[in-house]
Amino acid sequence: MKIKDLPEEDRPREKALSKGIDALTDAELLALIIGSGRAGESALDLSYRLLNEYGGVSTLAKASFASLVRFLGIGTAKTLSLCASFELRKRIDADSDPKEAAMDAEAIYERYRLRFENETQEILYLIYLSKKRRFLKEKLLYKGTAEKMAIRQSEIAKELLLSSCERFILLHNHPSGCPLPSPKDIEGTLALEKAMKEVGVHLLDHIIIGQEGYYSFKENGIL
Repeated sequence: MKIKDLPEEDRPREKALSKGIDALTDAELLALIIGSGRAGESALDLSYRLLNEYGGVSTLAKASFASLVRFLGIGTAKTLSLCASFELRKRIDADSDPKEAAMDAEAIYERYRLRFENETQEILYLIYLSKKRRFLKEKLLYKGTAEKMAIRQSEIAKELLLSSCERFILLHNHPSGCPLPSPKDIEGTLALEKAMKEVGVHLLDHIIIGQEGYYSFKENGIL
């Protein structure tokens, strides 16, 4: 069905004008960005197909130009429109006050990666979050080897309990370049998560940064 054949209140443009842009679904917002569909498929149908293919708008926003431009019905112009909208969002987040920005693994990686760029020692940061999972503050706990970091679980717990923080993220680097966790990283993280959960403090993620990118315990199903 063409968009013009839909009831007026269900057309993305008319719905945005009458109810506000925030009333639109992800597919309807994408349809506005894409602008038009192709023969036999409306912009809205194309948007639903995109979301189904990529598993949602968050994953879609991380897709590369090369991946999107190969998607049937998109083409160069529509791909550029999508990439431009996602890039603007990244820049808005980067320029915003960190206290106003929700922290996910990619956002934390972009914010901290330059601090670790030339670092030859492992560094551990504790990132404190609000109940709404927004940045409150950070603390550099210490530098050292993985072995030294592993034995300081009690210090991390003490910091969290003294701060009355209910949610937190661990962040450290691998100077070797590979961000994959070691067995000790995994063992220590799961032990800390269990211990803190018992006192009502939740470890949301442990992120390791290396020269090859980052590794998120949450994104990889460990947490």
